[in-house]
Amino acid sequence: MQLYAPFRRTVVVGATVLALMPVAAAPALAGTADSGDGTVAAAGSLSEFTGVERLTDDTDPAADQAVQDSWTPEAMQAARPVEAVTDQPQAAVGDDVPTAPVSEPSGPLDQGSAEPADPAEPLGAPTTGLAAPRGSWPSNGVPSVGAFFFDIGPVKWRCTGTVINTGSRNIVATAGHCIFNHFPSPNGVFVPGYHDGQAPFGKWSVKSRYIPTQWRNKRNPDFDYGFVVLKDLNRRRIQDVTGANGWRTNAGYNNYVEITGYPGNRDTPLQCITATHRLRNYTWHVEFPCDGFADGVSGSLLMENFNNSTSRGTAIASLGGVDGGGRSDNVSSAVLWNSGTAAMINAAVRGQ
Repeated sequence: MQLYAPFRRTVVVGATVLALMPVAAAPALAGTADSGDGTVAAAGSLSEFTGVERLTDDTDPAADQAVQDSWTPEAMQAARPVEAVTDQPQAAVGDDVPTAPVSEPSGPLDQGSAEPADPAEPLGAPTTGLAAPRGSWPSNGVPSVGAFFFDIGPVKWRCTGTVINTGSRNIVATAGHCIFNHFPSPNGVFVPGYHDGQAPFGKWSVKSRYIPTQWRNKRNPDFDYGFVVLKDLNRRRIQDVTGANGWRTNAGYNNYVEITGYPGNRDTPLQCITATHRLRNYTWHVEFPCDGFADGVSGSLLMENFNNSTSRGTAIASLGGVDGGGRSDNVSSAVLWNSGTAAMINAAVRGQ
């Protein structure tokens, strides 16, 4: 799957807060927030972090409800992968992409990892099983993984997102290009556990979104990740409804992971169990085989230690980056999370 012309690939604090992993330092997040188009908040309103772009949403509750109501089962089933609407420059295949100087991110860092979190109330029996030690298979859905749905003009689009464990209990991880390309993607709704046109855990409105300045300004594939803050639904936070996946920074290149994503306009997601290795010439990227991972899986998270009983694991990377996450439907790539990613997560927690 070739990218970026057009884009082809397209989210209770743990009992123990761990220090950043010392394996490698992240590329610095350079610069300050840019509010040139009126959609990005001033740097001072974010947190102490620099290099963070915060896209805000002023939608009122009535408008939120109208958007949610517009996403009928038929509309969700008709939505197309977001990659088809994008058109971005990209380094030539095999070229190394320059990164910022190696240093710690600016601003205080609240946490660099978190354990998986159970929902406040049991969700019932597991919704999926590990059908094979390696490969892809259709799934009935995972509660903490879902699809973002939004409109661009008359066409309906979607991307993949996954709930992660944070102190604010309302954050979904996805790819940077699912949030921002030449312009911010409309906010739309997030539907966890989406399948067959159904929203088993509700439709959640977006409050704000965070992306690295390096992605917004330079489309640097090493920074193709983003985090979405969701509004409460019926006075509940999404993490309390779906549970959440743990996360950690600075994982190595060789990992055994589970991935759930929504390729094409499938009515159900695909799951995959696979092994990763370093993507040649790229410091923060891994590559892995997963059959059928076509447009739409961007924003899916690579999960270590996936638990079949709880359908949750520990995220180490976001599917995306170089070539938007892969040059074919059967071999994908992802951006490893590092201390810069942790800074983004903390900015989202503190800046909402």
